Amino acid sequence: MSWYLKKADGSLYGPAELKELQLWAMDGRVAPDDTLSEDKKKWSPAAARPELGMEWHVTLPDGTRYGPLHLLAVRELIREGS
Repeated sequence: MSWYLKKADGSLYGPAELKELQLWAMDGRVAPDDTLSEDKKKWSPAAARPELGMEWHVTLPDGTRYGPLHLLAVRELIREGS
């Protein structure tokens, strides 16, 4: 099954298989406000797909909450100094 990923700015990626989407989520390339579709007509929140493992929330030093995101994506936020 192939999926399309739509970013908040309207950028569209795909088609991609679930395994590729999982890698994108691990890399932090799937954001909490991104959406997924199989047909580019019905869209649902990417974070609502349990297969992506986007279960973690982070509170940044300025108090901003970010997430849900994949646990490995938290590593990227730490590396960036966020």
